[in-house]
Amino acid sequence: MLDSFTQAVKSAAAVQLELKKAVKDFRRQWKWAVVFAILGMLLAAGLVTAGSVWLQTNEVAQLMAQKNKLSAEVNALQQQAEARRNNGRKAPK
Repeated sequence: MLDSFTQAVKSAAAVQLELKKAVKDFRRQWKWAVVFAILGMLLAAGLVTAGSVWLQTNEVAQLMAQKNKLSAEVNALQQQAEARRNNGRKAPK
């Protein structure tokens, strides 16, 4: 009877050690899963931010080009209007 009790205690101790190892492995695996998930989210957020900045920069460049084109057109129209005004002021011969 003492032998069976000793055997049961040893078996329980072995199961407890296996359980502790399994829990430790499980925690380690989840720790790495969480770390990689966080890194993935940070990478995705960085890519979204970089894409947004690129789009905004591209839009600003297009708007600046449009502004410059319109400014040139306004200047040309102002010069044409000034020339017409000056032609209208000249006395007929």
